[in-house]
Amino acid sequence: MAATHRDLDAAVKAGTFRQDLYYRLGVALVPVPPLRERVDDIPVLVERFVRQMQPQGFDVPPALMAKMVAYHWPGNVRELRNVVSRALLGEHDTLATSPAPRPRLAGAEANLDVPFKEAKERLIDTFTRDYLEALLRRHQGNVSQAARTAGLARPHLHKLAVRYGLKEEGGKDEE
Repeated sequence: MAATHRDLDAAVKAGTFRQDLYYRLGVALVPVPPLRERVDDIPVLVERFVRQMQPQGFDVPPALMAKMVAYHWPGNVRELRNVVSRALLGEHDTLATSPAPRPRLAGAEANLDVPFKEAKERLIDTFTRDYLEALLRRHQGNVSQAARTAGLARPHLHKLAVRYGLKEEGGKDEE
């Protein structure tokens, strides 16, 4: 299965997309309008994302749901899923009426005194540790629930938690 917002038929005709690949992908074409044209789907999708990410339940504040229904959704369903994820982390004012600036990580200032690769690795390490710490806190240390929310395999999340000092090596995980 593949999805795109581009008109592949026109791209093939313009020579910017390979015709053989188009025919390989084009077995069953299902046009799906953008989320902004399916506002009735938003509450249903929000409920599904909440069930996936927070099995013990969460009530989306009515004001946030109203904002979500009124929002333009340039990022489509992926953006909606991210907003739900941030709401579950306690960030309820996550929508803007104009395109939001790119989020900045704490400590994400460019360190020009080190090579690019090293600066990038430091930022990734900082993000990973902060993300895992918040995720594990939200799930009271339950690695299995945290892994489901993050979309990671439980052993991988546990290995990351050990690497970043959030869990002990060989320690018993709560199931």
